[in-house]
Amino acid sequence: MQFKAKLFSLLVIIPLTIALLCFNHCNTEKNKNEKAKNSYQEVRKINVKINFSQTFEIRQIKKGLTQSDIFIKGIGFSNRRNAIALKNKKPIKEIFVSDINADGYEELYIIIESGKKHPISEIIGITIQENDSYKLIYIPEFDKNTSFEFNYLKNYNGYDSIYIENQQLFRTFPSYNSVKKEYDTHNMVKLNYKLINMNNSFSLQAVVIN
Repeated sequence: MQFKAKLFSLLVIIPLTIALLCFNHCNTEKNKNEKAKNSYQEVRKINVKINFSQTFEIRQIKKGLTQSDIFIKGIGFSNRRNAIALKNKKPIKEIFVSDINADGYEELYIIIESGKKHPISEIIGITIQENDSYKLIYIPEFDKNTSFEFNYLKNYNGYDSIYIENQQLFRTFPSYNSVKKEYDTHNMVKLNYKLINMNNSFSLQAVVIN
């Protein structure tokens, strides 16, 4: 009787174990497939006009619709070879190259934007230095909840348009009425960005022009 009981237990346990292993394997494969669908790698290259031999390689790894990792690597720079890694950023929307301070060295501007109900844009800037290197431009946070007290941010709630015109960087957005909870597209705020040299570091500052 004991032998039959053990045999019966084995006949029940073994198929159950196999079923559980198959279930776990299927779930693991399903999770891998879901991650693969929500994550892809995009490589974009643009040329920077310095001796016609330097480029920036921008690599974006998207993690869903609203988040990505961005890697920026300069090629042809003798004094910097490692990439700038920016983790958990918004996905890339546009890329610009311009020399907005007219110093003979072009800057790289990457516009990133959330895909939410009220799309909020941010600017990532890279400046090229005289010592054949490059570094991030300091750009104050552009958000109405920021500690910086900018009057124009009181009516800001996204829907930015950031663009280059005549080698200058501009940003426009509609004024938002928080009481009525509506946008006034006839009352657009327009900003012009100035690149300021601060002891071999650069800062991007916004000036209201409209």
